[in-house]
Amino acid sequence: MNKIKKSFINKISSFSDDFSKNFSEVAVNITLQRDFYKKTKRYKDIVEILLPEYLDNYIKCCEYLYYDFKVKKAKIDNVETDIRKEINLKEQVEDILNQKMDRKVVSKLRIMIKKTKSIFEYNKQFKRWWILSTILENYGDILKLLEKKAGKTEYKEISIIDEIKKLKRDDYLIENFNIGC
Repeated sequence: MNKIKKSFINKISSFSDDFSKNFSEVAVNITLQRDFYKKTKRYKDIVEILLPEYLDNYIKCCEYLYYDFKVKKAKIDNVETDIRKEINLKEQVEDILNQKMDRKVVSKLRIMIKKTKSIFEYNKQFKRWWILSTILENYGDILKLLEKKAGKTEYKEISIIDEIKKLKRDDYLIENFNIGC
């Protein structure tokens, strides 16, 4: 009888441990998603201003590297990157912003947003911030490479020192979007 009782207690204990672990994971994910939503709302105006500026400068730097210095591939954020593909980043950004959302994602977002805004507006804002964050992560490496190839801190209309200062000023917009999403 004692063995059966211990076995039963162990099963219940195991079940409650699994339940509490799963419940905690769900709670953490919901909290992180809410935080992302709040940040997206808070950063909306600044992201809309900075995204075109950084996107244009990033593409210019890539064009200078590709056309002026014949750099075809570079290590950006420790990943081998084809510079020619980076030059077409505007078209890729437009495609990303115009993509439709999956129905499952839409239903999850409805619960989270509570009808305060259009789901698709939220999605575009979130995508804009994600794109800007990615550009900000990689922009420093492109600037360093341009400075190295040019041999000076100013190349054509881009002042590398000023761009690095702007990058440091706006680094709070860099976010790890792999967590909680």
